[in-house]
This record gives sequence, C-alpha cells and structure tokens, in this order.
Amino acid sequence: MIGQVAGISRLALIQTDSERQTYMAQLAQDTLSTSAKVSRMVLERKQNYEQRNQARQYQLKQFIQQSSLEGLESNIGK
Repeated sequence: MIGQVAGISRLALIQTDSERQTYMAQLAQDTLSTSAKVSRMVLERKQNYEQRNQARQYQLKQFIQQSSLEGLESNIGK
C-alpha cells in the first residue's frame, strides 16, 4: 500500500491523458486488491482471537468449577 501511495507521484511524470487514465485504472485495481487482502486478514485475525478467547474462557470456567468443588470437599471433610 505504501508503494501505491508513493507511486502517485509518478502521475506528475506521465505526459498523456491516456497513460494517466491507464495508470489510474491500474492503481485503483491494485488498491481494491490490497483492500480485499487486508479485509481477509482482519477477518482471519478476528476469528483466531475469538477461538483463543473461547478456549481461555473454557479453561477459566473449568478452573473455577474445580476450585469450588475442592472448596466444598474440604468444608465437608471438617
């Protein structure tokens, strides 16, 4: 994406409208492609985060249940 932004300065060097239009169309296509890649990456990272978060929540729930059970068992034994 940085390359695309830097490439905009190339517009000043293009001499004909036809070349400029071709360059702008390619730039638009590249930007769209990059945007789609970023969107996919964001979705993938979000899904990974949610999976890790669910696993962590499950671990915490198991820990709390086990701690509560051990606390009850120790109170019953007294």
